[in-house]
Amino acid sequence: MPTAKRRTFAGDSRRAVALPLGGIGTGNIALGGTGVLKQWQLHNQGNHLGFAPQSFFALRLACTEPPLSFRRVLRGPAIAPHREPAPLVNDDLDAAGPYARPVSWPRVRDTTFDGEYPFARIDYADDWPAEVQLEAYTPFVPLDAEASGLPLASFTFRITNRFSHHLHGWLLGTLQNLVGWDGVTPIRDNRCSVLGGNVNRLMPSRHGTGLILTNENLDPGHPGYGRWHCGLQPRPSRSPSSTTPTPPWHSPIP
Repeated sequence: MPTAKRRTFAGDSRRAVALPLGGIGTGNIALGGTGVLKQWQLHNQGNHLGFAPQSFFALRLACTEPPLSFRRVLRGPAIAPHREPAPLVNDDLDAAGPYARPVSWPRVRDTTFDGEYPFARIDYADDWPAEVQLEAYTPFVPLDAEASGLPLASFTFRITNRFSHHLHGWLLGTLQNLVGWDGVTPIRDNRCSVLGGNVNRLMPSRHGTGLILTNENLDPGHPGYGRWHCGLQPRPSRSPSSTTPTPPWHSPIP
């Protein structure tokens, strides 16, 4: 059976890229060509302009000697609108743009997007001595509705040291708790008239660390009742001088 050819988007061709992530029938978010997360449609409401403010990934890389420090939001610069936008299409829009709080870290210099549903890959380009790549996907198994209907999106970051010395760093993620949102009421920074009582709880486990996002003010019968789970499963890395796996937060980037 022939498969679709993976397409590569760079420069202005990334403008309208929006690859949906989320199980069939479970709602989705879209990963844009610059690395932006947009089209938040997880609340039983179709809305291409839905957005979650201040939701993004970031990375800090550092070297003790020689002293180096790189801090970047893992998202490329915004792409200017096309002079003749396609009618009835808004995949090129970043609805959060006018309302997003400025961040103190700069964005990466550029991105390249490779996509073949349900897989996406973004390569982040900057003046750092490393290769940084994101692979995102949603489980999709033909003829298996249960496996294809899992309400999840997976994000895997691969960081490869191309420097002559050891690097250490931190991968960051930020996500606003939107449990109880109706999918359309405007959100301005962390304020929304239909939100309140939102609670984030740490969930440690033997498989990693996670957060449970809930809304304590909602009854079980409320349309927005439920919870979000943000899970982290770090892969063990090996120090060049040891064969004992160590958590990646404490070991040099290989």
